[in-house]
Amino acid sequence: RSPLINRGILFKQTGPLLVGERVSLVDDSLQLKALAAERSRVFLRNMETILNASRNADISFIVANQQATSRSPVPTAVHERLLLRGVTLEAEAEKIRRKIEGKEEVSAFEFTLLVHQKMMQDLQQWADQQGVPFVDVIGALDQDRRYLLSWVHLHPEANRVVAAKLSEPILQQFCASAGQVERAAR
Repeated sequence: RSPLINRGILFKQTGPLLVGERVSLVDDSLQLKALAAERSRVFLRNMETILNASRNADISFIVANQQATSRSPVPTAVHERLLLRGVTLEAEAEKIRRKIEGKEEVSAFEFTLLVHQKMMQDLQQWADQQGVPFVDVIGALDQDRRYLLSWVHLHPEANRVVAAKLSEPILQQFCASAGQVERAAR
């Protein structure tokens, strides 16, 4: 197939999800668990490729999960974001799962959040199995999700939190390396 045909097929499959169309998860074509598992497999396969490339190039590789919400991908007003204060990603996902169990309609963004959550859970397990340093951005921002300007985009205050969390394993590696160099120089 040509790349143009592949893009057309992709849009036909995901277009309604991208524009926030409401979907019915009782529809057999939207098998959440199978879709989430497949997306996660592809994602982790890509992570494996990056890990192998970084190891071959002797480059440190650190992974981090990503906080998200089922809210619209367009930036939301402050008063709307404040509704997320104290609502963890797990609590939001659980609310969506209860809607699904009750055969209620959910938005495409709600559906996508559950897929995202599965991917992030699998990422953490993968990092542990591979011995790759892992940064828990979800945990760092879980009580401050009001800093999500959109589905995944962050307020500068949240970016500071993420930068601080990412600096921990970087400094740990740097300081460990500096200590090794210093001991070797003695």
